[in-house]
Amino acid sequence: MDFYAPPSPPQAPHLDPATRTWTLSRYADVQAVLRDPKCQLTSGKGQSTQIAGAPEHIKLRATAQADIDRLSSPQAHAMMVSTARIVIDRAVGGRTINLVTEVIEPWSTAVFLNLCTEDDDLKEQLAGIVRLLLFRRDKDPSWWARKVLGQSLSTTWYKRRRKNAEAQVNRLIDAGEIKIANSTFLGATQSLPSFLAKAWLALLQNPEQMSKLRNEPKLTGWAVEELLRYAGSVHTLRRVATEDIVIGGADIAKGDHIVLKVESANRDPLKFDVPDRLDISRRPSGNLGLGTGAHACVAAALIRLAVTLIMPVFLAASPSLDPNVPVVWTGDSSVRWPSKVPARLGNP
Repeated sequence: MDFYAPPSPPQAPHLDPATRTWTLSRYADVQAVLRDPKCQLTSGKGQSTQIAGAPEHIKLRATAQADIDRLSSPQAHAMMVSTARIVIDRAVGGRTINLVTEVIEPWSTAVFLNLCTEDDDLKEQLAGIVRLLLFRRDKDPSWWARKVLGQSLSTTWYKRRRKNAEAQVNRLIDAGEIKIANSTFLGATQSLPSFLAKAWLALLQNPEQMSKLRNEPKLTGWAVEELLRYAGSVHTLRRVATEDIVIGGADIAKGDHIVLKVESANRDPLKFDVPDRLDISRRPSGNLGLGTGAHACVAAALIRLAVTLIMPVFLAASPSLDPNVPVVWTGDSSVRWPSKVPARLGNP
């Protein structure tokens, strides 16, 4: 998959009869499936993963809401902003940095650790886990692991380490040793940094929009929604039909799989005027960057809040893209983001 390629234009629903898989990419069709209770969440392997309205799903949303309420305090806001200033100040200078590894990752990690616990020993333990899981979908293990084990074995070894690390976090959550829900953990260590990386790259590639946002901070709320539309990291979602349904003129049978091209839907000209243009003053109109309906991202409020808080600190550093260093992309069958954003902070 070419992770750098722009989204494909939205098209009418089409079926792969061999696998009974529908592909939907028009905004109205994708939104309809996301909101239809007869379309249940499924994994990339076609396995149902969660039923909306089930006790486990209700509990998940309740615990996530408790985290969001805690994050809404002035103390939490101040912590996120002060941490951003510290991290960004360290990166300011004349050299080219990778925004992802030198700003976004350390900030996301610090915020996560401060939200989880006040125990310094536990923070140190968690830091190693977060470093391993941050951007965990990047399947390129360390160079020494590839050299010693070979590409195939090193990838398997790395996946096993990630799985063990996730299990360790889950045990700490279940034991009540860290004060955060699993969904908030995933949002803070994966969804938030991957979106930030792609959103900041979009602003750097559109300096006139970045300058406008710096001069008109009142537009930040609209800008976050526009960036979720234009530069959301999720490109594909999957569902399975639990009953016969009709979407966009397509007769989808019970048991059929549905692939939703979210990126294409967010660039649908029938929904968004001049959709390939980043416009931070565009009025929010229902982007699908974090999903919608019963299975919308439970960490959506956390992501919006965090991006809103760090954005002015980032813009105040007068960031600029280094055109002489290539952007590096990564991702998988559901998400894509830049793992390297070459930039300079400070007056260009």
